[in-house]
Amino acid sequence: MASTQKKGALPPESLRLRAVSHPTRVALLQHLASAGPSTATECANFVGASPSACSWHLRALAKAGWVETVPGPNGRERPWKYVAETENSLPRDPTNPIVTAVESSLLRHYRTMEDLFLRNRSSLATDIVDAAEFFHGLLWASPQELKTVHQQIQDILRPYWERDPNNRPSDALRIVASWSAVPWLPMGDNTAESERDND
Repeated sequence: MASTQKKGALPPESLRLRAVSHPTRVALLQHLASAGPSTATECANFVGASPSACSWHLRALAKAGWVETVPGPNGRERPWKYVAETENSLPRDPTNPIVTAVESSLLRHYRTMEDLFLRNRSSLATDIVDAAEFFHGLLWASPQELKTVHQQIQDILRPYWERDPNNRPSDALRIVASWSAVPWLPMGDNTAESERDND
């Protein structure tokens, strides 16, 4: 049966979600969305994978409509760019296991970047070290209050992630910033299981 997908339309949501349920692909999208067009070799330095692995993952992302190639300056290796379509956003369906896998991959990517910074902090320049800010704390808030806080944080940060590359300060750094707020669930038997795993 012939496909009914319109020319130029994004692939089905299930295909697009499955394409980003791998942590390396999440890292690739994060890199391209923040750094602009990059070759697989350039991506490799930032996502912790080989150029060939990056090429394979990028092709999979392209099939799902997340990235596309653009003309390169030398005509050899072509850069990839993130497709910044309005529809290219992840649905927020907590009952969808694929959505959960994608969110977990994204969270692991952020935590990996934070851990990488902490482990290398002693060897970094002072201005790089001073750029880091951390907040970890426990809050008491209603669900509606948390939604308000989340919106306020987005409003504060929006000018920085939407900033025109030509208007960035000369000392601007690419910063990994994350905000999460989840209910503290009773650990129950999970604590004992964790302790057994560490024996």
